[in-house]
Amino acid sequence: MGALLRRRRVAVGLVFALAVTGGAPLAFAAANATRTLAVVVLRAAQVGPGYRASPLGQSTVHLGGGSFGCVQLPKGVSKGTRTFGRTYSKPGAPAVFNALIQFGSAEALAETMTALSRVLSRCPSLKQKVGTGLYASIQLTRPKAPHLLRGSIALREVISGSAGGHKYRGNTILGIYQADGKVLSLVFGGSTDVAATRAVVVHGAQESARNLRR
Repeated sequence: MGALLRRRRVAVGLVFALAVTGGAPLAFAAANATRTLAVVVLRAAQVGPGYRASPLGQSTVHLGGGSFGCVQLPKGVSKGTRTFGRTYSKPGAPAVFNALIQFGSAEALAETMTALSRVLSRCPSLKQKVGTGLYASIQLTRPKAPHLLRGSIALREVISGSAGGHKYRGNTILGIYQADGKVLSLVFGGSTDVAATRAVVVHGAQESARNLRR
């Protein structure tokens, strides 16, 4: 059961960390990446010493119109969207992910960030069902770390509940959304060590901001 819960936790974490929810799913695959995204994605050395990079794989991101529990999100924003991502791992350290989404237009990305900002202001703390007996508590805030892009949004998620008759509490997942032109970068990670996760995610997001500015 432990392995099943870990797989479920990762899958749910990816969906909610990337979610501008509702609509048709798009899969991350290297074949979808433009040269721009392959250049902008974090290098392992930018995440931290000892980290190794690998493709993000077939993780689902929802970009269509829908509801984030209390705010209606724009429809059709996934048109012309390309996606790319990598995972970064290091023994004994939080796992880190960098997901990149290139929108069909800067206007579509701006609409998406505006919708997330509405979620932030109207319902910064959400609780959504993600499985039988399992719920995700999600909070959106403005990150206070320096050197991030203007308008960036931070996410914190914890999955908890009961599974198989046992109480379950997953890793804390932290992420930072940043937008530049037509590209949205999300750096996120998860572990039971919240301080370590926060440190590596913030550092990765700062490096991602530097990549986006180039």
